[in-house]
Amino acid sequence: MMKSSLVQSVVIMLRCIYEDRGKNLWFGTIDGLNLYDPAKDNFKVFKNNPADTNSINSNYISSIIEDKKGNLWIVSFIRGIHRFDPETGKFTNYDDSSIDFGANCYKSLYIDNHDKIWITTDGSGFFSYDPVTDKFEQFRSRGDGKGPNQNRILDIIPEDDRHLLLGVDQGGINRFDKVSKTFEYIKYDLTNDEGLNNNGIWCLFKDREGILWVGTSGGGINYYNPKKENFKLFRPRKH
Repeated sequence: MMKSSLVQSVVIMLRCIYEDRGKNLWFGTIDGLNLYDPAKDNFKVFKNNPADTNSINSNYISSIIEDKKGNLWIVSFIRGIHRFDPETGKFTNYDDSSIDFGANCYKSLYIDNHDKIWITTDGSGFFSYDPVTDKFEQFRSRGDGKGPNQNRILDIIPEDDRHLLLGVDQGGINRFDKVSKTFEYIKYDLTNDEGLNNNGIWCLFKDREGILWVGTSGGGINYYNPKKENFKLFRPRKH
């Protein structure tokens, strides 16, 4: 069991948890990246060191993912993204000065089957990073099919190998086609009883049966059954 003081210190600062393919637990906190060592019952901490170019650029870690090579990709509140090599303990920063990542902006990551990295933010829109070409691409809020319809994107999951689903606050679900680089907007429609009942999308989850569960900011939980092609709703009971 982990010592209670260690657990408490991490939980207070916790922003994300990731279990890698080796079953190692990584904790992203507001005070650095933490790796739990069950053998020693303690944490190894990786923090920003201004004198070390191989350290992360900020201690506020908001999202962690792993690529096929076992590298961790990490985002903080500061610009760019980081690749972390667990074997060497070194961070490599990737950035593009032409892109506005937003100041003090919460970011989250998704990595697809081709190791391409997709970055959502809570105020600066949607981005991608291709490690093969070392290129970023920004999709600005447009609402015309060529960008998300709002800049505050709170979640991202795959629909299939070609499409991503974005949970957009006050923008509904944005369905992104990675090949054509176009967006489809699935929104609340007063005239559609079988559609979303709220445009404030906070989280998305697709279960093993293919059912899409949608957490909203004011409409309870919606779920979509692709076999029936409609949304249904769960609301909290009133006592």
